[in-house]
Amino acid sequence: MKLHPSLIEARFVSRTNRFAVLMVCEGRETVDHVANSGRLKELSGPGNPMLLAPAAASARRKTAYDLAPVEVNRLNSFIPGAWAGKIRMLIKGR
Repeated sequence: MKLHPSLIEARFVSRTNRFAVLMVCEGRETVDHVANSGRLKELSGPGNPMLLAPAAASARRKTAYDLAPVEVNRLNSFIPGAWAGKIRMLIKGR
């Protein structure tokens, strides 16, 4: 299953609020959306590699990217809440 066609590698800097993170992406700092308002404390260490999904173009968006899976010990460990249904269907074979 292809969850997003063009994920971009970035590095975590800090969590700015419940739904935003500060990242270094393509050599510049960006503020990006986090669909999961949980703390993610264990996964969000400074410099930790993460993947960003470019957001769909929308005049209502304040961020250019959405946080996608987080790499921890060479494994993608965080699954955005919006993907839970897709993953559940994949596991069930639908």
